[in-house]
Amino acid sequence: MPNPTPVAARLAAVVLLLLLPAGCGKPSPAPSSTQPSPAGPDDQHLNRAPDFSFTAFDGASYSLAGMKGKPIVVNFWGSRCPHCIKVAPYLEDFYQQHKDEGLIVFGVASFDSEEALKQKARSAKITYPIAISADTSRAYAVRGIPHTFFINRQGDIASSILGAKPRAEFETALQKIL
Repeated sequence: MPNPTPVAARLAAVVLLLLLPAGCGKPSPAPSSTQPSPAGPDDQHLNRAPDFSFTAFDGASYSLAGMKGKPIVVNFWGSRCPHCIKVAPYLEDFYQQHKDEGLIVFGVASFDSEEALKQKARSAKITYPIAISADTSRAYAVRGIPHTFFINRQGDIASSILGAKPRAEFETALQKIL
């Protein structure tokens, strides 16, 4: 009878490769409680955004409750995620174009090193606040990155985009909250 150890090791390696895709986390459907319901023309069926609070690398503390009345974009990302870096220029442009209108953009990582995130933010020319907050990622049931949430002035999730979609999709989502 063959030794079961090499077979078990190969099986474990295959399972690990399936669970840990290269680059970014593979998306899986988030619980329906965090996804916006299909909104009608009057957007009355939106879900309340989960509250969050964290201190960004710039030293400022932020909370959803403290930013009532402002449009907010929360982008969950990571320093080793190539798809996240494709999205960053869109978000930076939106931030620069609309921050005088009150738009706030955040980059939030679940886990990563602060130095790696700062270095990636510098190389991607990200100027909006970034932070590490596993609690915020859990509150939004983030299962894959990049995952971007667009929160309207009433504190509702107006849209969310999972993955690196074309810029036009991000622009459409942004218009819903401005």
